[in-house]
Amino acid sequence: MKCYIAAKKIVQILQEAGFIAYFAGGWVRDHLLGKDADDIDIATNATPQQVMELFPKTIPVGIHFSIIIVVQDEVHCEVATFREESGYHDGRRPAKVSHTTAEEDAKRRDFTINGMFFDPITEEVYDFVGGKKDLQRKVICAIGDPHLRFKEDRLRMIRACRYSARFSFPIEEETAIAILAHATELFPAVAIERVYDEFKKMTRDPHLFEALLLLHKYTLLTQIFKGMPLISYEELEEKLKKPLLFPEKTYPIVYLFELLHEVSLEKKIEICKHFKVSNKEIEFAKELHKWKSSPSLDDIELVELYTFPESEKCQQIISIHQQDSSFDRFHKAKREALKDHVARRKANTPLITASDLIERGYAPGKELGKLLKQAENLAIKLNLSSKEEVLTKLL
Repeated sequence: MKCYIAAKKIVQILQEAGFIAYFAGGWVRDHLLGKDADDIDIATNATPQQVMELFPKTIPVGIHFSIIIVVQDEVHCEVATFREESGYHDGRRPAKVSHTTAEEDAKRRDFTINGMFFDPITEEVYDFVGGKKDLQRKVICAIGDPHLRFKEDRLRMIRACRYSARFSFPIEEETAIAILAHATELFPAVAIERVYDEFKKMTRDPHLFEALLLLHKYTLLTQIFKGMPLISYEELEEKLKKPLLFPEKTYPIVYLFELLHEVSLEKKIEICKHFKVSNKEIEFAKELHKWKSSPSLDDIELVELYTFPESEKCQQIISIHQQDSSFDRFHKAKREALKDHVARRKANTPLITASDLIERGYAPGKELGKLLKQAENLAIKLNLSSKEEVLTKLL
């Protein structure tokens, strides 16, 4: 509500200054669908310079594309001048941007359901592209010529699949034909980071796998995972029968691993680097793989894994793998068998201390440190519970 009030105030100030100003795009679509949305974009015939003169606090984030952030009542709203774009040479950015009318601005947008405007003062909807009709028909339809829309920005092909899954709207026939025609042109026009951003949005939606199925159906996944061991459409469809119950903050890369046949840790790291994910995500992928291969880990490594299960990262890993019943049974049994060693590690109370070894004539230093580690490993491997047993085996 705070966002709506601030955005409405911006529109009111623009209109009182003699300009046309509306809410635009996704908010209008969601409003007509009866859904709440906090992200409100504003479109106007005021130029960026005129917008900056009207409002005391602005941020010229995309002035080249006639976009200004207006800060109103501590809310950031994107205000864009009605524009038309031309001269797309790289399938991503327009070579020329010029100011135009609301109708022409609507025509350069991606899909009809995203191309409507709303006046919050009069509460009128302005629809120049048939968005209302397509909301009623429940279809995802490109504005104008779909081939042209996708040549302008090839990422729109992925967005079509995301919107189709999100709203359970089929992709209109001509739009679908155009996706199949241009799927092989996705790269190098689109940066892999932009593709990964779309995946991030998909993972926040309950219809993630439906979106991935559509990407597979329209051959976009084979472009994104070129040269990687991608599972078949039928295998992915089978996975849909058992929804993934991953924790809320699971990294998107974990979901993408589900699209692949069983791969090595080295291959997973290669995939992480392909999508240019953060170092945190790479480290998480390593930990996840380590837990996945737990039956092949020895008791020393398992004690290390169990030492801090209360941490958020460990809880996520456990939640991700708990869908595998054999994984869960294995770890329940192992945690029980190793509970004394885990408790000792957590309390930092090893069976053998430096004092124990110094009393037996060992001098402080690196060698003593190695012996302490060996002593702890012996206790875990042989399941020893007394100091004397460990020292007998160690010395």
